Amino acid sequence: QGSRKVVVIDDAHLMTDEAQNGLLKILEEPSVTSLFILVTPFRDSLLQTVVSRCQEVHFSDHPKSSLDTIWKEAKLSNEQKAFLYAFSHGRLGLVKTIIENKDMTFIKKSVEELAEIAKSDLNGRFATAQALAAEKNHAILEQKVLYWMLYLDMKAKEDPRHYRTLRGLLTLSDNIHRPQFNTQMALEEFMLSL
Repeated sequence: QGSRKVVVIDDAHLMTDEAQNGLLKILEEPSVTSLFILVTPFRDSLLQTVVSRCQEVHFSDHPKSSLDTIWKEAKLSNEQKAFLYAFSHGRLGLVKTIIENKDMTFIKKSVEELAEIAKSDLNGRFATAQALAAEKNHAILEQKVLYWMLYLDMKAKEDPRHYRTLRGLLTLSDNIHRPQFNTQMALEEFMLSL
């Protein structure tokens, strides 16, 4: 109804390189009546040529006080609250989902598993990839990879070396969400990138 056409690309970090390259032509010569919004918490996963043609708008985390209502209902220690706030980057919906699903233990186990994978030799990593791929509930793997990404994104602020692993996880996340990809091969590719 308005005078502009608006296209919102949520989770823009999940676009393949081919999709991003296809978007370049539009970004290079945008129509004055069109607005493209690329939403991503992982800016570094976008091609530099795409980023250079966009205006960045940063949204700060919600203040900790905005979570007070959620904290009152949850039975969490102050340490757990601080971790959850940093882990979620203050995203109210994510915090609420984690608390409702009682995922704190799952997050802890997932982070410990990632640490074990990082310490393992290649044979151990491939065995883990095989075990993860054999999981019948694919949603568990997707959730685990998401939690690995959120954890490493939180840690990358302290140690930028984590960005390399984070990029591998972004590729893995993209691949396991596509039905045409072999999950075990996608996991093995990630394991090789560590």
